[in-house]
Amino acid sequence: DWDEPIEHSARVERAVVQLMTYLIENEEAALVVPARFLGHVHPHFREIQQVLATGCSPDRVSFGNTIKKEREIAAAFMGSREVRLMLDQMFVKEPGTPAKSPWHQDVTYFGLDPQRLVTVWLALTPVTATNGCMRVLPGSHAGGIAAHKDTFAPNNMLSRGQEIQVEVDEAKVADIELPPGSMSLHHVKIVHGSPPNHSDHRRIGFAIRYIPTSVRQLHGDDSATLVRGIDRFNSFEHEPRPTEDMQPELVQLHK
Repeated sequence: DWDEPIEHSARVERAVVQLMTYLIENEEAALVVPARFLGHVHPHFREIQQVLATGCSPDRVSFGNTIKKEREIAAAFMGSREVRLMLDQMFVKEPGTPAKSPWHQDVTYFGLDPQRLVTVWLALTPVTATNGCMRVLPGSHAGGIAAHKDTFAPNNMLSRGQEIQVEVDEAKVADIELPPGSMSLHHVKIVHGSPPNHSDHRRIGFAIRYIPTSVRQLHGDDSATLVRGIDRFNSFEHEPRPTEDMQPELVQLHK
């Protein structure tokens, strides 16, 4: 009975992995996925929704409102039972400011082999086209890595002001608008960016970057926190989990 509560069984976990694999292979891995689409392509969609989703409307599904759920969904996307948290970042756009992220691919930042990383982008405020939501080019993750240029532009939110050197067809672009507490997920190679905040309110997003433990860093030493399973590869220096906010020894570790 679809209306009865269900538990997170191995069958549900397999269904999640199958669903995410289907979406990636069919170039639909971009982010907030239409609920009506999922209902057609996967027989266990309603079951997955009950286990993992925080809410559903006729237009979209918002997965996850806790780090644990986000981690599990990221693991399903990557098809890995062993997961490290590599990096998290806060992205804040003040109202009426010119800060923006030009079109780019995250894969150019991280130096990973293989290039397997999933970003969970959690909305802490309403995220709209007006206040500078993320925009993506659906299906672009299935292509190669485009040439990028470092601009170091003053209003560019990226570390080196990276910008993709190919023209993006605006007619194919999707705006990823999110209510607070909802999240999107994106592939490390998807072409994405975001415009300035033209509203009167802050736009705040929290990005969490997950990798399988099998991934290694090509450019020197790096650290990451094990958040699921065991690490049989030890390619990253172990970064312990904090037990309290602003834990002094961990603050020192990141200085």
